[in-house]
Amino acid sequence: GRLKLRGLLDSLCTYACCRLNGFGGREVAELTAAAAKLGYRDQIFFDAVTLFCQDKWMAFRCLRDVSLIAVALMRRSIESRGPFPGLTVAFGGLCRAAAPLLGQSANSRDLAEFLYSLGHVLDCCSQGHEPLHEEPVVAKLLAAAVASVRSDLHRASAHDIAKVVGAMASAWMLIPSVRELLLRPCLADAAQAIRFRIDMFSVTDISLT
Repeated sequence: GRLKLRGLLDSLCTYACCRLNGFGGREVAELTAAAAKLGYRDQIFFDAVTLFCQDKWMAFRCLRDVSLIAVALMRRSIESRGPFPGLTVAFGGLCRAAAPLLGQSANSRDLAEFLYSLGHVLDCCSQGHEPLHEEPVVAKLLAAAVASVRSDLHRASAHDIAKVVGAMASAWMLIPSVRELLLRPCLADAAQAIRFRIDMFSVTDISLT
């Protein structure tokens, strides 16, 4: 992906799409990130990634890999101008993968990236499934993620704080049951962090908040 070798990437994705079950979480995350970055268009590959996230979510060993694949799938949904089949299922699996990793290998950047990607797709609905924001695993993940992110907001960068706030805003609109106990305290902490670090926020960061 970094070298922009599009032809090689196409061959790798074609080869890997029917073999992903034998891959590790990091390999799938990095390949998916490269595919999304270079605009790989074959939906068969992303369908295979979706199934991997659904069935092999325990293959992810650190939050970095979960956030990497979440950002890639979000980017794919934006470039395809709407959620693709299985996007809800994929993020359901990623939520299951992320929950036990919080507080272990997590840092503020990984958590902010994952939450921002999740917030972007909360209103998505795959055929035959509930909208993502109605899935019980999402509310459980948010509860654990908010507890983790609040303890680290004072050390987070302005960009990460902005992404967390954007994710909380999406959840506020779509999951009213978590507003008072989870989201309001987190947003209050974020407001304090912004107040003391306002000079570090770029125009892009401000737009995210």
